[in-house]
Amino acid sequence: MESLFADGGPLFTPVKKPTVKAKHMPVVKPKNVETFDPATFETFGITTNDPDEVLQHFKPAELFGHKYVFFDTETKPLYASSQDVPKNRVRRFVGSGKNAVPQDIPFVISIGNGVDNYTVRGEEETLRRLASIFEDPTTEKVAHNIKFDMHMLENIGITLRGNLNDTLVLAKLVNENRKTFVLKAIAAEHGGIIKYEDAVDYYKRSHRIKRYDELPEILLGSYANADIFNCYLVFSKEYPKLEDEKLLNVYCNECECIRPLYMMERIGMQLDAGYEQTLKQELQAKADQMESEIYEAVGHKFNLNSTAQLYQALLETGCDDAWIPKTDKGNPSLDKKSMDKLASHYGIELVNKVLAYRQATKLLVTYAYGIYEQRDSSDRIHANINQCEATTGRMSITKPAMQTIPRDDKHIKRAVIPDQNCYLVYIDYSQVEYRVYAHYMKSEHLIDLINKDYDVHAATAALLAHEDVDSFVARLHAEDKTAKAQRQRAKTINFALLYGVGAPHLGELLGIPLNEARAVKTEYFSAIPEASIFVNKVQQVIAQRGYVRNFYGRRRRLKADECYKGPNALIQGCAADIMKEHLALLYQFIQKHQLKTKLINIVHDEVQMMVPEDELPYVPYFKACLEDVVNFRTKIKADIEMSNVSWANKEEVEMPEVNLTHLEVMQLERGFTPLSLSV
Repeated sequence: MESLFADGGPLFTPVKKPTVKAKHMPVVKPKNVETFDPATFETFGITTNDPDEVLQHFKPAELFGHKYVFFDTETKPLYASSQDVPKNRVRRFVGSGKNAVPQDIPFVISIGNGVDNYTVRGEEETLRRLASIFEDPTTEKVAHNIKFDMHMLENIGITLRGNLNDTLVLAKLVNENRKTFVLKAIAAEHGGIIKYEDAVDYYKRSHRIKRYDELPEILLGSYANADIFNCYLVFSKEYPKLEDEKLLNVYCNECECIRPLYMMERIGMQLDAGYEQTLKQELQAKADQMESEIYEAVGHKFNLNSTAQLYQALLETGCDDAWIPKTDKGNPSLDKKSMDKLASHYGIELVNKVLAYRQATKLLVTYAYGIYEQRDSSDRIHANINQCEATTGRMSITKPAMQTIPRDDKHIKRAVIPDQNCYLVYIDYSQVEYRVYAHYMKSEHLIDLINKDYDVHAATAALLAHEDVDSFVARLHAEDKTAKAQRQRAKTINFALLYGVGAPHLGELLGIPLNEARAVKTEYFSAIPEASIFVNKVQQVIAQRGYVRNFYGRRRRLKADECYKGPNALIQGCAADIMKEHLALLYQFIQKHQLKTKLINIVHDEVQMMVPEDELPYVPYFKACLEDVVNFRTKIKADIEMSNVSWANKEEVEMPEVNLTHLEVMQLERGFTPLSLSV
């Protein structure tokens, strides 16, 4: 394995039952068990309340020339609400949506090597005695969704050291098309031990409990030990596939990205507590205003949340029924996509008011209330970064969903402020996906324009208009309305064709008939013939071998009827890997210089940082770490914005370029001790 960088009142009454030991089970899939009978229950692994027993007997697994510790935590809530969580702890959630259960501390830690599997249950002080195993930098650590367990361990004072491996990331790389990525399901593919999961599910249902700390000890211990074994099984079976299937490089890239993402979650974003009521009042007033204007326009009040009543209101105000999209059952469809189409294509003023009302309401409910409800006792929010959420490798942000805040929002972003004597610094990739697109399609003219720092959509608009790019840009700078419209049209076409949309969808996006949309596609590929060659070649490759592989080695497998998704899979995946590789390099640079700068969030193609005022001279170096001017035909460039007031007040700044080449960044030393993540 390639070396990954390494960094760097009692909670319950201790169980006094004697240690439970059982013989190790072979690597076979036992028959499912759906009941739990203590008299006949066959235990698995070693369950103990004595950490010294583990410290005395545990030895790391030796696989692939390296030493590994497989581990997991069973956790529980400790605080009534997120606002009760102290700043030295970070709350995570198990599950998704409204059913997600908060988790604050471990009450069980499991450690295994594939042969010997140990589960220790105890108070924080007891569990901390296992720290020497986790803080040994010579052993690699393996867990399923490892960032979650890193937080739980850190919450009781254990810092994870050594190279990191995540079987969740591993499983998504080996087979990105799996229906589920829960450990139980993946392990079952390899004959894993799942009967204890079934027994736990049965016990929870039959006793109407949700918390794992309410399970009988012998059931909980065997379940936890089996989980560790399953983690070992998945890693040992799927890791060799990385080299066989040329995925090792992208896996190492993903693993090196774990610590910077963990830092973002751990540090979090500071909220302005004094702004909370003002924010809620402003958004409530906006929602109330739009609601009144809607009722005035229609002439009477109605239920804005009722599709049927809104549909009737649209008809009453002159909207043609033929314009309104319908479901397969013939019912009106008035979701955001449909309403956007009505607004852009037909200019219906009522629709614009409804969209404004919906946005204000969403900002109020989802964000104004949501983010403040999820803050901790120090008024910080700690979003969860889903490292490989999409099949392309693109990340997402949840709890709170900071990634989905509208780009032009000034209300919610005003709530995010810098720490004292610090600046919020935002380094945003400049049109990265289209730059990758240009790299792959090899249009020398377009590449030359991009590398000369022309706006990519303006350059495309000029090509489509058969106009000199300098004269076109001059018209843009002169606020020429036609030029602006041409650029917006080119932008829509660029991303539509990049994402593989057909002529019907393109027509909807541009608000033109199908025949005109087909003509636009023909015009586009005529002006940029390399684009057509690229798209056709990608689709041919997928048809022949069933997958496409990007610059970093990431593979996206597609069915024959999904060939149209190939260009976007290649481009979006490559852009995601650029972000991850360079984010790891940025983190290493911060480590090397022992800076106090913290990574705090990532939104789409933008890295967000908290930079002390005296470290602002390093910002050009941070930018250089994220850029790539060597490996791609087009320069992968980034822009800098910053503010010492709030996220909403950020402004673009020009800073000097630095003599830090990509090669120099790549040669940064590895093996740093983890920086302090205290706020």
